Amino acid sequence: LADIGATHARFALETAPGVLRQTAVLRCDAFSGIVPLLNAYLDEHGGERIAHAAFAMANPISGDLVRMTNRDWQFSTDEVRRTMGWSTLLIVNDFTALAMALPGLQAGDVLQVGG
Repeated sequence: LADIGATHARFALETAPGVLRQTAVLRCDAFSGIVPLLNAYLDEHGGERIAHAAFAMANPISGDLVRMTNRDWQFSTDEVRRTMGWSTLLIVNDFTALAMALPGLQAGDVLQVGG
């Protein structure tokens, strides 16, 4: 799992439903593109074998080609998936990712703000 922004990329491996481990934050400026960034995270964590990946990005997502608005990176989702050897790569807008998480919240996870 990754949340990839213009400045930082935040990563975690979900080893079972809701079980996140090997979290890391990498500075995007240190990498020339998304594949070197992904390889750096995976190399740092023992070269874990990944079959499925999902990213949230602060970026419009429409179709295969992703052009980051706050970085000079652009890439094909399918090409990244094939290069990394993954079966699945899902990329969604970060607000979409937040909305997708809402049904998983319990009553104790939320706080009413205002009236």
